[in-house]
Amino acid sequence: MRWCRSCFAEGRMAAVLMRRTATVGLLVAGLLVLLLLLATNQRTSRAHRALLPPHHQQLPSMAGDDGPKMAGDDSDNCVPRDSIFFLKTHKCASSTVQNILMRYGEKHSLNFVLGSTGNYVGSPTPFNRLFIPDWLWPRSGKFDVFAHHTRLHVAETRRVMQDHAAWVTILRDPVAQFESAFDYYHFAIPQHWNMTLRQFIALPLERKQALARIGHGRFGGSQMAFDLGYDPAIVSEPRLVQAMLDDLDKAFDLVMIAEMMDESLVLLRQLMCWSTDDVIYLTKNARFDALRTPMSRADRAALEEFLELDMILYRHFRQRLAQQIAAVPIATFLARTEALVARCLHYKQRCVASEAKGSELQGQQHEITDRVKGYQLTDSSDWMCSRLGMAEIGYTDLLRDGQRQRMAIWRRVYGLLGMDVGAPQQPEERT
Repeated sequence: MRWCRSCFAEGRMAAVLMRRTATVGLLVAGLLVLLLLLATNQRTSRAHRALLPPHHQQLPSMAGDDGPKMAGDDSDNCVPRDSIFFLKTHKCASSTVQNILMRYGEKHSLNFVLGSTGNYVGSPTPFNRLFIPDWLWPRSGKFDVFAHHTRLHVAETRRVMQDHAAWVTILRDPVAQFESAFDYYHFAIPQHWNMTLRQFIALPLERKQALARIGHGRFGGSQMAFDLGYDPAIVSEPRLVQAMLDDLDKAFDLVMIAEMMDESLVLLRQLMCWSTDDVIYLTKNARFDALRTPMSRADRAALEEFLELDMILYRHFRQRLAQQIAAVPIATFLARTEALVARCLHYKQRCVASEAKGSELQGQQHEITDRVKGYQLTDSSDWMCSRLGMAEIGYTDLLRDGQRQRMAIWRRVYGLLGMDVGAPQQPEERT
């Protein structure tokens, strides 16, 4: 009996040990399965990240990118702004800035001021809200982003933009701008001025000023002042020139300078309360260096005289940019600029396989001329890479189609419910 009782006790203990061993085994097996699922999910996430909407993608981080809140800002309540008017000046690196704004607008489903086709919403005629087709208007009657070529009409522009929109433009050294435009817009051909840039420079000032603007009046001397809505002839009236500077100072929160692109973008980031990745860029619509015409001091002096109004504009707003930079602690400003340059280099290495003639690229990367650079991409399925590489026309068409489809939704619903779809108001009589 003692032997049997001992046997029973030992058997019961063995059974308990077996149950505990089985439990531990199940826990270990479950842990292994969980680790396997986590690893698989991580691999799947990386593989399919490019397919997610852009606001769900996790972009690589880097020291110095302090996100929407700007280090050194006076306020801890910086809120990203979602509306901006960008007066896109011709041949001033404005396509580079435009790509930034189009990316931000697409990413956040913002509404753009667009024409029914192409990349212009006016010019040489000043902007008029009737240039926007009915099928692109939002219900509110106000737009979030204006980033395409137009000729400035301040009052008319304010009627279509959000009341809180930031106002921004960009200027470039007028001699460099004119040399670029002369080549890009084919001033030299017989249908236009029928002379080379060298021949033009050699003309007396009166002969230069007498030449008609080309492209149905769209392109010519002091192009930046013209894009901003002014007649270059006002340069002979100091009172009108000062009024122009005063009006533009009041209208624009930021006037960027193309030769200070990185520094200007740091100020744009601060103005909009955006992240560093929101303002990274690849240079867009830039000509190949071999196409540029070298300038002697005498050449430059002759063109500065012809471009006098643009020279006044450029010097004034370059000084204003310096004042805005000086308002930021120097160490903070330099850190932000260095962080931006590093991020741009990161994306160039990540996205660009090689440079190519823009006209040789396909699809939405295709440029209309072989005189400008484009980019062969490493991975066109990557959202950021594909947008950085898109040409202005291709990206504009993409945005217009998306906005058309979004606007069609509320119009269909209003129509079904018998509600008034309405139409944009007629512009008030100009005085």
